[in-house]
Amino acid sequence: MEFAGPTTSSCVFTNTALPNANRPSGAIYALWDDVVVDASASIRTEVKGIAPNRMFVIEYRNARFISGTQRLDFNIVLHEDGRVMTQYRNLADNGRERGNSSTIGIEDHTGTVALEFSMNEALLPVEPAITSIVYRPPGMP
Repeated sequence: MEFAGPTTSSCVFTNTALPNANRPSGAIYALWDDVVVDASASIRTEVKGIAPNRMFVIEYRNARFISGTQRLDFNIVLHEDGRVMTQYRNLADNGRERGNSSTIGIEDHTGTVALEFSMNEALLPVEPAITSIVYRPPGMP
């Protein structure tokens, strides 16, 4: 299956509200902000479970914001049934870590359909909470 997106090769540098037809599109925005994976951080992947209940996990461990020293952990879980889940842990009582300068949500490849959890709002709870946001495809209970 092939999806045709916008013909431009440039992307918006700052986070925006969803949906937005400008690039990037067709994305999972777990934490659309200036996050860096440096030598103290990593991105890890793993397939868990067995068919038809497998999950592909993409983990951002100990990532930091480009300006500052705050570290955080979050992941994206792609379920075999089409659900998408984002999870967050080890968040300090800090507005940026809680999302006050980021967009959280998912968007289709055209940039015209999206599910936005938040944009520039500190809605994620602080530790010891582990927050999970689940997005379900249309028609799924």
